[in-house]
Amino acid sequence: MCIILALLAAVHYQPTGAERQPDNLVIIDGAVIDADLLARELAGKPDTRVTVLPAGETSLESIADLAARMENLRSLHIISHASAGRLEFGGRSYGEADLNQSRSHLGRIGAALRPDGDI
Repeated sequence: MCIILALLAAVHYQPTGAERQPDNLVIIDGAVIDADLLARELAGKPDTRVTVLPAGETSLESIADLAARMENLRSLHIISHASAGRLEFGGRSYGEADLNQSRSHLGRIGAALRPDGDI
């Protein structure tokens, strides 16, 4: 029984357009240790969609693509590695200059958030 429940919890549920969109989006870089375990733990949170992006494939563009499918999000959480002044995901490190060059992706992410939305 426990194995069946664990397998069911591991299945990523994609709601149809007729269902209510979640208020929160959590994106986990697959390079994070125990990313799948973390995703299963967070998947039970109400009004939250959790997605694990494959290690090495997480980028601002892929995050923007996911966010662009949603609207009026209360929050977007990105779980990855970081260091002082740098975001690290997908095997790439993003500093201030990189973020300035990625304005179009950041704009798409921002457009998915409600006016008081939080990243």
